[in-house]
Amino acid sequence: MKLSIQECVDIDTRQLDLEFQRVPADYAYWSEQYAEAKKSYLLAKANTKSTYARVRLETRETLTMQGERVTEARLDSEVEINAEYADARRSEILSEVEMVRLYGFLEAIKSKREMLISIGAHVRQEMKTI
Repeated sequence: MKLSIQECVDIDTRQLDLEFQRVPADYAYWSEQYAEAKKSYLLAKANTKSTYARVRLETRETLTMQGERVTEARLDSEVEINAEYADARRSEILSEVEMVRLYGFLEAIKSKREMLISIGAHVRQEMKTI
């Protein structure tokens, strides 16, 4: 079941009880999505680090075998322009962006919860004056 974030953050003031009941389930759903995104990000980050190390070692060996001078700066530059490393880094960046996007959804649901509390207090106050 895939929920839209719009459904989760909209407030139907005519059905406040339903809205209050819905918030924990919506938060749990998007927390799970965030956890999966964080896992993907951490795995991508680990892959980027290992790709960096492997490409660096391979580059050092290749340059040494070719009799070229191997400096740390040269190794770093060679890794940065390596296609495999660039793909790993791109994957890491996209994973981080998705994680941040989902974190924003969680913050929106927290805001909804706060708004519902405020609306509920306002409604109770109005009912006291009737």
